[in-house]
Amino acid sequence: MFIRFFAVLTAGLAIGLLFWLKSIQSDMNPPIAEVSAPLESTAQIQVSEPVQQRLSDGNSQSSEVEAEFEAAQLDWVADDFALQTQFPEQSRPITDASSLKKYLPNQASPISRKTPVGEIELKTYKYRYRADERITGDVRVSGTLDTQLSVTLVQNGVELAAATVSTANDAYQFHFPALNDRWSAEQILVVAKVSSPGLEAKTLSTPVAKQQTQTSIQFGEVEGSYVEGPWLMIPVAVRVKNSGFYRMEANLYSEDTGEPLIHLLNEVELNAGDQTLYLQAHIRALQAKQDEGDYLLSDIVLEQMPSPPDFTTLRTLVPVQPVSVRGYSFSDYVDEDYVDPDSVARLEFLNALSQ
Repeated sequence: MFIRFFAVLTAGLAIGLLFWLKSIQSDMNPPIAEVSAPLESTAQIQVSEPVQQRLSDGNSQSSEVEAEFEAAQLDWVADDFALQTQFPEQSRPITDASSLKKYLPNQASPISRKTPVGEIELKTYKYRYRADERITGDVRVSGTLDTQLSVTLVQNGVELAAATVSTANDAYQFHFPALNDRWSAEQILVVAKVSSPGLEAKTLSTPVAKQQTQTSIQFGEVEGSYVEGPWLMIPVAVRVKNSGFYRMEANLYSEDTGEPLIHLLNEVELNAGDQTLYLQAHIRALQAKQDEGDYLLSDIVLEQMPSPPDFTTLRTLVPVQPVSVRGYSFSDYVDEDYVDPDSVARLEFLNALSQ
């Protein structure tokens, strides 16, 4: 699907560029009007011939540039695709802090707004909160010397609470007391109002969601790991109330240094009752991080994907401390690359297009 879309998109861009070049040529070379004086007509033809030659050369050069541009774009896509398919989707190396951030569960995205005197950013430290825990976050204001700040919680248009605000480093940190039974909506808004003398007050808001306790999905324990072929197998016991399609995600860290290593994923159809899900780390991903273990398994999320009759998603953040996972010497694994035949075929197609 992606390759077909990219091929159509590239062709569309190329055709668009071609029409644009032709329109430029048309503007530069308007039709020559017929005239009654043979001498003047001949002069016009004689002048236009070298112009036509130059335009022809320019069109040829434009076609070459267009072809080179298209080939370079396809080369870039092929190289990036080859890099991504070195590792299976269920076992991806975490390359840096930004990569880890997208794999961490329950993350809130900051909201920012530019003003004539600076920028305001509002962020809560999590997206989902239990009703019995404090809601926390911070507001950062750049470029303003004298700032007045208020932060409130709003539910269905009604203010629930005002935050306690303190200054720490370059941010205003805030927290609300636990709402408990007062939190009735699925989502509420954190609203920050920033004002300065002589300037119009600016307001930002960001939602936070209520963390529901799921009794239909229960996390058991992480059982002993073992090596199977090129994979480190990590069995995880779970209990599900309803049969359906489930997904489990987690991150694997170095037990020695705490460095994030691998993002793990498994999507599988489960029957109701007690069973075991397997998280798998491929040897190539472990070798890319140069870590034979031991490891820590953390940031575990188990969710039931949408299914009939109501197509709702049930998501459980597993509130457990990092679990120790035994590692093995790389020599204990079958030393083989990960190969996906479908990905190989797509890569060959991309390489053929770029030739």
